[in-house]
This record gives sequence, structure tokens and C-alpha cells, in this order.
Amino acid sequence: MTRPLAIVLLTLTNALWGSSYSVVKVTVEEVPPLLLGASRAVIALLILWPLVGWRLRRQGRTLASAVSRSDALRIAGLGIIGISGSFILECTGIDLTTSTDGALMIIGEVIVTTMLAEVVLREPVGLWKLVGVIVGSLLRLE
Repeated sequence: MTRPLAIVLLTLTNALWGSSYSVVKVTVEEVPPLLLGASRAVIALLILWPLVGWRLRRQGRTLASAVSRSDALRIAGLGIIGISGSFILECTGIDLTTSTDGALMIIGEVIVTTMLAEVVLREPVGLWKLVGVIVGSLLRLE
């Protein structure tokens, strides 16, 4: 994949992700946040599990050979807590406030992720990454 294509795909992903706050706000008026979060996880599992199986079969591998049992448990735990749990909390928060407030809170996520990448992973935060964080944060405030 070329760098320009990757940037375009990331931009499209961000646009879709950014629109989710309004969709969640409308949805939680009819569906409880816990059910919405759980439904999202189940739908993702139903879509992604066959794709993983298909890709592994193409490589001539099995799931057991690709991921150890202990890693599978860790991955499942991270998915339940880090992905599903955070989405359920997001839905609950948006249910109690506005979708705009939810989007504004995500700005902090970008800043914290950038700081953690530098501290934990030793990734240098160069000028362009810093400019990206600032511009992205400012665009979210509009």
C-alpha cells in the first residue's frame, strides 16, 4: 500500500468514525447503551471471524497454529475491556450528554495516545505529528 493511499484511507476512516457520535446519540434514544455496545461486538465478531478463517486457510494455517491459547485469552480480554467496554461507556456518556461532548472528549484520546507512543514505545513525535495532533484537535472543535 502506498503512503498516499494509506493517508486517504485513514482520512475516510476518521470521517466515518467522527460521524458515529451523531448516530449513537440517535440510536441510544431507542436502544440501551449496553445492548448497543454488545450488539456492535457481536456484529463485528460475525463479520471478522470468517475473514480471519478465510485468510488463515489461504495461508495453509489454522487458528490454533496462528495464536496460542494464552494469547487468545489476552486478545479476547483486550477486546472485551478495551474495545467493547470503551464503546459501551461512550454510548452511556453520549446518552447522558450530547454527541458534540462525546466528540470533544475524543480529542483527549488523540493527545494521550501520541504522548503514550512517545513515552512507552519510544516513538519520536516529530514536527508533522505534532502539527497533525494540533490541527486534528482544532478541526474537532469546530
